[in-house]
Amino acid sequence: MAKKIMSVLVVVLSIFMLYYFVGCQSTAKTSAKVYLQQDNIEKAIEQLEIDVQQNPQDAESHYLLGYCYGQKGRFKEMIRELDASLAISDKYKTDIEKIKRKYWIDNFNTGIRKVQSEQFAEAIPYFKMAIAILPSDPKTYRSLAFAYAKLDSLKKAETFYKKALEIQPEDVHTLISLGTLYYKAKKYDDAIATFEKVLKIDASNKDAIYYIAVCYDLKGEPDKALEMYNEALKANPDEKDLYFNRGRLFYLREDYDNAIKDFKKVLAIDSTDFDAFCNLGKSYLFLGDRLFKQGNELEQKAGSANKAKIKELKEKEIQFYRKSLEYLLKAAKIKPEDPNLWYDIGVAYVRMGEPEKGKEAFEKSDELKSKK
Repeated sequence: MAKKIMSVLVVVLSIFMLYYFVGCQSTAKTSAKVYLQQDNIEKAIEQLEIDVQQNPQDAESHYLLGYCYGQKGRFKEMIRELDASLAISDKYKTDIEKIKRKYWIDNFNTGIRKVQSEQFAEAIPYFKMAIAILPSDPKTYRSLAFAYAKLDSLKKAETFYKKALEIQPEDVHTLISLGTLYYKAKKYDDAIATFEKVLKIDASNKDAIYYIAVCYDLKGEPDKALEMYNEALKANPDEKDLYFNRGRLFYLREDYDNAIKDFKKVLAIDSTDFDAFCNLGKSYLFLGDRLFKQGNELEQKAGSANKAKIKELKEKEIQFYRKSLEYLLKAAKIKPEDPNLWYDIGVAYVRMGEPEKGKEAFEKSDELKSKK
């Protein structure tokens, strides 16, 4: 008899427990869970949408509906429901974070693949969705900014680089990218300020030093530019562009001796640099002209008394013109169709006392100009 009573109690208790667990949730939620077990996501969504309408404070239903929306790629709805669940309770917080991370990765990686294929416009929606899913990751903002920069939407690129820096204010990669963006937009003061932030974090950063020097140069502040070029070359001793830019700065200041040194360093790194050959040729040409003027001035003052000095200047002058011609002719082998180059070659020949060759060079220059 006791055994029968015990068996009845077990059955009653089982029925009670079943009623408790099923009865505590709506029919819609129960149906949704059955559909989820059957992997019928569409039907589960239908039932869960009913349930969240009937029971808006049910954290589990919002969580499950968010999960289902994610399975169908309905990410905006997914975010809404998952956030609604968290607003009610943090019971499903760990699972929700996993779901969000998964779909952030999917969208972010798709955006990266689009960028790698140079489909920058197509990448943007994926990065934006990744930000919507997980707004705390700075990599997404950087990638979105990069895509906009590639599309020449510089203002939008600036906005998203700044958002990345709000999350990681000392991230050198982002600061360099933003500074470079300002440089391309010719916002040199902003570029300098940004690269100076980089140097506070990484005092020997080559890119920051380089761009600060160039920005000061382009701003028309040659003394600051020269100072930074010197610093940049300490950090980048094999960077030919730095030598070229510093050489050009010396050239513009008529410091041809130092200009020549830098242009020669450029050619030591790259023996085919057309502009370095041209500028070397012109530097020697101007040095020769300088001596030519000095000799004329001495002749006018007291020619007979200064014959030895005038002769010395003349010999050195010719050497400079010969050097000029050497580099200009090398440049002509690289770009023989440059009319300005042939004009300079003509000047060098005439200064050397070879007017016929000078005439030929001038005629070639005129002929090339007429073709343009």
